[in-house]
Amino acid sequence: MSKINMLKICSLLLISSVFIVIPSCKNNGKAKGSNQPSEQTVNSGTGNTSTNSSNSVSNSTTSSGNQGEVNYSMVVSFFSIGSGIDRPVANAFNELVRTYQEKYGNQFTAEKAGWGREGEVDFCIQLDKMKKIDAEEFKKKAAEILKKSEHVHSSENAPCSRRRK
Repeated sequence: MSKINMLKICSLLLISSVFIVIPSCKNNGKAKGSNQPSEQTVNSGTGNTSTNSSNSVSNSTTSSGNQGEVNYSMVVSFFSIGSGIDRPVANAFNELVRTYQEKYGNQFTAEKAGWGREGEVDFCIQLDKMKKIDAEEFKKKAAEILKKSEHVHSSENAPCSRRRK
């Protein structure tokens, strides 16, 4: 065989292998590690979390008027940029939430929605049943903890977008 024919055959094999490999790289949605969020509430006893199947937050509408969407007093998101969340800050915040749940019971509602593979989590917190001074005290303590990390977002009067509906 001549060098030209060998070169044509190699080129043809290379091109056809690209058409075979590329479609097999597509994600068909059946991957094992699903990114579906999980809804959890903070357990007031040990700081552990447990799945919550009931919705403990009153149904209201967002400012945009979407029925069924709940605005939370505070939504805190711990995120990662490839190296996991800031665990010491997240643990300190989780402890603050647990303490307030023990102290205020049903007046203080907090849900956790895990959403990432590196520990990313949203805390969805309702403070509207608490006295205003107690709610402001929580916000102040939360801000003191959260300012220690660059990988956390906090917003007020916002929907918990990663929460299961």
